[in-house]
Amino acid sequence: MSIFLNNFTRVMTLIMKIALLRASFSFSVTSWWRTVKRNNDVGGLPKSLHLKGLALDIVLDNLEDDEEFKAAAGDLGIHVYKEDDHLHCYERSFV
Repeated sequence: MSIFLNNFTRVMTLIMKIALLRASFSFSVTSWWRTVKRNNDVGGLPKSLHLKGLALDIVLDNLEDDEEFKAAAGDLGIHVYKEDDHLHCYERSFV
């Protein structure tokens, strides 16, 4: 049970931080908590944080907000990097 609660707390922390970013930036979450099948289908890594709900992919409505979003996320402890057509986000303490 403690493993579940630890992961739940981490997921909720990430959600709260993403909600704070959502107050300042318009974006859509395109991928979050994946099943193993979905992760394999999209070419995700075998130990992807998506499998634990600890990473998410977003697409900004205004692509020009890219650097500003990365800076704001960084201030909250969220690492963001560009992958093809989306931004991949995870909390630095999760890796």
